[in-house]
Amino acid sequence: MTVTFSQALASSRPSLRISADAADRTAHARDWWPRAAKWTDEELDRHRPDAVVFATGEEDCIAVVAACRDTGTKLVTYGAGSGVVGAAVPDSGSVVIDMRGMSRIVAFNATDGFVTVEPGCLGGELENWLNERGFTLGHYPQSLHLASIGGLISTRSTGTFSNKYGGIEELVLALRVVGADGSVTAFRNTPRNSSGPALQQLFIGAEGTLGVITQATLRVFPRAERRIFEGYQFPSVAAGVEAVRKAYAAHLRPAVLRLYDETEAANLYRRVGRDSGPPLLIAGFEGLSGVAAAEQAAFAAIAKAEGGISLGPDIGNAWEAHRFDANWLTAGNEGPRRMADAIEIALPWSTLAEAHAAITAEVAPYCATVMSHYSHFYSTGGALYVIVLLEGADTASVLEQYRQVWDRVMRKALAFGGSLAHHHGVGRQRAPFLPQELDGGHRLLQLVKAALDPEGILNPGKLALNGAVQ
Repeated sequence: MTVTFSQALASSRPSLRISADAADRTAHARDWWPRAAKWTDEELDRHRPDAVVFATGEEDCIAVVAACRDTGTKLVTYGAGSGVVGAAVPDSGSVVIDMRGMSRIVAFNATDGFVTVEPGCLGGELENWLNERGFTLGHYPQSLHLASIGGLISTRSTGTFSNKYGGIEELVLALRVVGADGSVTAFRNTPRNSSGPALQQLFIGAEGTLGVITQATLRVFPRAERRIFEGYQFPSVAAGVEAVRKAYAAHLRPAVLRLYDETEAANLYRRVGRDSGPPLLIAGFEGLSGVAAAEQAAFAAIAKAEGGISLGPDIGNAWEAHRFDANWLTAGNEGPRRMADAIEIALPWSTLAEAHAAITAEVAPYCATVMSHYSHFYSTGGALYVIVLLEGADTASVLEQYRQVWDRVMRKALAFGGSLAHHHGVGRQRAPFLPQELDGGHRLLQLVKAALDPEGILNPGKLALNGAVQ
């Protein structure tokens, strides 16, 4: 007699909650991926998992993986469902493991500067807990209050203050991971090591394809004594980019640097009583009061030399007050004929400004509105967000516009020497393009997948991992 997944799991873990309820299956069929918002009933049915398991601890995860392995069932790990590229979207016939019941804060060490947490804890919940104790994670994506820690790690996320605190890959100190064979790998928390390759980095950005994260130890920081914002208007986007580049060359690291083109800047100008204005840069500085003020003064001199005119703190404070508002994405995807998305790519300094102009011109014919901003900078370049609002004659038309926009942005990112993804991950949306960026590295990724998950149980198809090594 063939044993089903549910039977296998009930035998090994009878107390574990497993649901085949239609509402639970539908709730776990998609994340915030705009393409999924336009699914027909037939398409939705193709992505409803057969069952949803609600994990409450690591032993549950081990049992679920074992039951999947024994019955040949595919497994998709689901955090809070806030991803926007379909990384958590399953297929029918698969099982979803919901991690939200694993949300405990396990350990905190103020002296050594770390917190250990389970993957289902929301980023905002962890941040509030740390703030009450005088600390911060320093990781503030727009989805902070919507995203789980496991999801942030699995998509290799970053936050608005990343210039100072780094991306999630710099905050993860240690992980516990359940592999496809049911074994648990526990990485050691040390300040640094030279003990071979940094293997835990394999799981940061892996989108659940290599293992199920059950615990993470993260770097934390004392809360800043002072936070200062200042806005600047620039004569052009290129002038703003050059000001930021020179600040980085001078070893300045403002916590926040966000450069908006005229179209997106209008949204912020309106918050301070102006209808519109030239390209806008919001700079944020934090730390000891004297250090933050000194960095602000040093940056102001560089900005002025590139034609920047100070607008004072109000426009930056207005941005901070609304920085977690993602309602535009929900509203922009309402109805059958509208779509909205934010496509983030990473580019070198030498092409940042040129890429903005070229991409805007390339996608404008397909958009009701296209606007952009830069954020998250490095000594070698930065991230460009292309925000698109689309309107079509019908659903089929707007979906074709959406496909055209994504195709063009991805191709331009590669043509300008950049990365297809800065921090939203790959998911289903970017998977067709990923081998072009990774080149021979994608074969290496396939070999890793084949070694760690030879039966292809974990989140199949993501990261363009579709089976045989090529």
